[in-house]
Amino acid sequence: LGDMFKSFDGGSKQMLNGTMVHEVFQRAATAKEFSLQKLSELADEALHSPRYLGDMYSLGVSQEEIKQELHEYLPSLEHWANEHLCPTNPKAISLKTQGQDSA
Repeated sequence: LGDMFKSFDGGSKQMLNGTMVHEVFQRAATAKEFSLQKLSELADEALHSPRYLGDMYSLGVSQEEIKQELHEYLPSLEHWANEHLCPTNPKAISLKTQGQDSA
């Protein structure tokens, strides 16, 4: 999708950042690990990927600039995953059997 829109307007820093955040999310989901440490590791791998280095050069932005913006999203990804993918406190269920009085 990003490549399709890039052909219309040459891409943007925001689009590149969004694409990289999405890749980090996908790779974390595949690894089933959304710790801030893992997300940071995946973000750094994306920052050094030839796939994105050319886009950074074309847009005239540095790796450090994109890194700063990319890392701003990582706590939100971790929080979202903890809320929606990793339930930590399962709800207790009380089941009554036939003939059992409620207390």
